[in-house]
Amino acid sequence: MHMVLVRMLFHERHHKQGVVRERSRKLITDRETEILRHVQAGKSNHEIAQLLHISPLTVKNHIQKILKKLDVNNRAHAVAKAMALKITL
Repeated sequence: MHMVLVRMLFHERHHKQGVVRERSRKLITDRETEILRHVQAGKSNHEIAQLLHISPLTVKNHIQKILKKLDVNNRAHAVAKAMALKITL
């Protein structure tokens, strides 16, 4: 009985992780993924803005949305979580 319960919990947990991963992948837009790629490369908001021909404020807004969607508090954690969720950067 114990092993059956363990298997059920294991399956449920991995299923939920897969659902969260898929949902997160779908929530992150192509533009946000592009910005995350530049964040991963160590670029500042100003540098990203110049590369993408947008304002630094627009970059900041995208990053704030990314942080919220990934439920993290900073750029480094956003990149780490995106990689953990297998979001292609």
